[in-house]
Amino acid sequence: MPICALVASQRTGTHYLKSILSGNPDIMASMEEIFHDAPHTLAEAGNFWEFLLSRCREEPAAWLPGHRKEIFQSYLLHLETEYPGKFVLLDIKYNSMQHANGTWRGLLDPPDLFFMFRDLGVPVLHLRRRNILKMVISRIRADQLAQHVSFEESGAHPLFEVKVPEVLLEMRCGVRDASHVDSLLKSLCQVREVYYEDLWLDHPGGARNEALEQEIQVHLGAAPVPLDPPRTTKQTPEKLAAVISNYDELSAALKATSDAWMLES
Repeated sequence: MPICALVASQRTGTHYLKSILSGNPDIMASMEEIFHDAPHTLAEAGNFWEFLLSRCREEPAAWLPGHRKEIFQSYLLHLETEYPGKFVLLDIKYNSMQHANGTWRGLLDPPDLFFMFRDLGVPVLHLRRRNILKMVISRIRADQLAQHVSFEESGAHPLFEVKVPEVLLEMRCGVRDASHVDSLLKSLCQVREVYYEDLWLDHPGGARNEALEQEIQVHLGAAPVPLDPPRTTKQTPEKLAAVISNYDELSAALKATSDAWMLES
């Protein structure tokens, strides 16, 4: 089955990775999150909810939870037909992994989605970030700007203030969530863990790690080719001290911890 998956948290660089992978003519990597429920994504052919709604118009019972696994498998076959000859990359975020389940699940139970991927031999990329602080700040910045992807340099933005206790809590949750997903994915036979920072040889936005880019293409099943520059750009390229008005407060809270390096990395 020419389906592959990218599993990640929000703000880990999925748009960047999909942007460069789209340079491989054998990989269809430009779809938005398949479980996204925003109005602009619901109209897309690759959106799972759009597919489910179309099925429900013909078969109203398809909406019932007991049919979800069958519907999702039909959705995967639909994508194969929609993009013939392509390795279709599914963008799946942590907070939507359970949407393919047919019935209720416990909070810590593995999602049906992962078992389906295992049984179908779907290769999975698990994208993570070492610098959890920058991931959290990126989320805050994106929410404040109401802009989650940047395709061109937008110039300097005004300073913004963060709520330090909330940042620290979100950092802890980010580490916990990534570790939990990692443990779930180990039940799959074709998982490749990739750290966002390793996509460059020196620092994010610097010289690209072309060897890793080739390894990722091979893992997805495609013949590796040199990839074009990304269409997206970093939304917060500045040092954190240059964009956070209460940076000193944040720095003081992290200074004596093992996460202090994230302030300047």
